[in-house]
Amino acid sequence: MASAFTRTAAALAVATLPLIAGAAGAQAGGDYQRDHDRDKGRDYCRDHQRDDHKGDYKGDYKRAGYDDPKAHMTIARYGEDKKKDWRDDNCQTHKPPQHHHKRHHHHKRHHHVKADPWNEVRTATAKYFSVATAERDGYARPASGPLRGCIAKVVGSTAAPAMGFHWINMKLVDATVEATKPEALVYEPNKDGKLDFVAVEYVVPKAAWDAAGNTSAPKLFGVEFMLTTAPNRYEIPAFYSLHAWIWKSNPDGINEPFNPRVSCQYASLLPK
Repeated sequence: MASAFTRTAAALAVATLPLIAGAAGAQAGGDYQRDHDRDKGRDYCRDHQRDDHKGDYKGDYKRAGYDDPKAHMTIARYGEDKKKDWRDDNCQTHKPPQHHHKRHHHHKRHHHVKADPWNEVRTATAKYFSVATAERDGYARPASGPLRGCIAKVVGSTAAPAMGFHWINMKLVDATVEATKPEALVYEPNKDGKLDFVAVEYVVPKAAWDAAGNTSAPKLFGVEFMLTTAPNRYEIPAFYSLHAWIWKSNPDGINEPFNPRVSCQYASLLPK
């Protein structure tokens, strides 16, 4: 007859058999699921990598006229690019397809482009590429004095850097600053004896600005105007001014007074 101890040990062994079997089954199930997911991911990657060479975004760049293999991305379909992004991130580890909502949000956040405040000035002044239109709106070349000529940085020179010719609207020359209504339009003479619209200039007489109760220089879009005291080369009273090279880029800065890409070389082709 078996002892009480032996019967107890046997009963415990029988009781734990289902637990052991269940654990083994769970382990086997986990291995199966992991293998299944891995194989699924491997199949997905293999199939779509093969498809890459069929599509028009990797295999057809030569047919499209590109000699550089890297140029194939310039003719990629948007959807194919997105699939390729996923494969680059996941196919090394054979992960099954997943959604990347967070990554997409990150992409949008870091590619936000701030609007250029000078765009509204470009929109408002684009019509002044026509000098005739500028004159109909009240702008005119000064009748006499230094401001009638082409202004270069070095007095009497025609070489760059320069400003150019100024068409001024005297009705706007007061103690106010309006972005879309610059006091002056700046033109560069070209080799055809015509004028190229290159910049705008804001001008505020210092006496009028001070009389309005202002104690600091005027600003536009956060940029402070430059003060030109009297007497000066232009033979006019002290004034504040701000250039904006919105139609011809200035390597020294959009608000610098002189532009090294502008000259008065062809000024003699215009009427005196």
